[in-house]
Amino acid sequence: MVDVATVDRWFGLLTLRESRRFVRARFGRLVAGGIAVAFAVASMLVSGMLAIYARPADLPSQVVVLWGNPLGVDPWNYPAILATGPWGVLSLPFLATVTMVLVSAGVGLGAAVSALLLVPLLRNRRRARRDVVSASTIGATPTIAGLGLLGACCCTSCLTTASVPLIAAASGASLSSLLLNDWYVNVFQVAIVFLALVAQERALVRATSGCPTAPPSSRRLVGSIVLRVLLFVAGVTWSLAMFVEWGSVSPASAGLATWYHWIVEHQLLSLTAVAAAIFPDEFVRGVRRIVSRSGGWFLRGPLLVGAVTWGLWVPPSLASLGLGGLLNELFGYLALPSSWGAVPPDAPLGAALLFHWVFQHALLSGFGLVLALRPRLALAPLEWSIGVPVAAGGVPSGTDRPRPTPSSPAG
Repeated sequence: MVDVATVDRWFGLLTLRESRRFVRARFGRLVAGGIAVAFAVASMLVSGMLAIYARPADLPSQVVVLWGNPLGVDPWNYPAILATGPWGVLSLPFLATVTMVLVSAGVGLGAAVSALLLVPLLRNRRRARRDVVSASTIGATPTIAGLGLLGACCCTSCLTTASVPLIAAASGASLSSLLLNDWYVNVFQVAIVFLALVAQERALVRATSGCPTAPPSSRRLVGSIVLRVLLFVAGVTWSLAMFVEWGSVSPASAGLATWYHWIVEHQLLSLTAVAAAIFPDEFVRGVRRIVSRSGGWFLRGPLLVGAVTWGLWVPPSLASLGLGGLLNELFGYLALPSSWGAVPPDAPLGAALLFHWVFQHALLSGFGLVLALRPRLALAPLEWSIGVPVAAGGVPSGTDRPRPTPSSPAG
């Protein structure tokens, strides 16, 4: 029999019911709309969809609808609208425009919720516990990914847009080939923004249904948030890099080693990091359940193998199949012999390659390695930024009474 309450809870979560309630008032809608419009304009300026000239240009004032490309490529960009005038040029490809609208709406909603929760708290920092809960709720969302407390969606979208050249260089794909196959960048971006909103919605529901106490402000809290931000950035960019590789290697013709690279080294390590970053509470509980089971190693084993092959080294026989860890790429950069398993990096030494080595190699594989071998050690930094659920009587949820102390033994 279907549990109506469960279905309603999931429906509310996926439709962002609590977030929409926060912005239902006129002021909330004004804030959300203003942020969405500002973000849309900024996105068009950064991406080149909108070019405003400082001096009037000799361009005709016209609006043209393009129904396709003469070569029949990039069908997702059509129909497209091209508007020109002395003021500049505005181009609106179909999929990019739809993506911009959806992402901008998500930015407005997420940032408005954060702002509406923070304003009362900033006015009076000595408010009741529930105001502290609001700050804790925001901090638990993907807002941590970039713009502090003003919304995961915004920084997530900026991340996926601004990191396109970096991902292209780190994955070995040319920037032109990436931009010619940009449909998956749009889909990926919308998916990340929606996931961020769902995470924020889940935190809001928990804050209104329970009474979690915020973690104390300390260096540990700051360190935990920084770790989650870095895991999020590394995980999102490396997961997206797999789709970039599909532009040069067809999944239909890829071998077992390449599929291992995509499934384990790309997605398993990336999704583990992203889950730990934006769902730390559920992630900690889930890992603890896995560790407590006798067959937990069957789930931790692939994570361990992927962390070793991607973060450390593989023998020359595997390197010849297209695999390679951090040491393999370092050996290749130093022009060491192939008998050492040297693999030349896909980009010259620079910001993109350093980011690839430090974040997508070392951080992702290091976190996966510690999580597989010493899960309690890997979970400890995440717990520093997790609020503790408290029942109505002030006792941590899941317990009937406080634990006895040595001076007051249990009767």
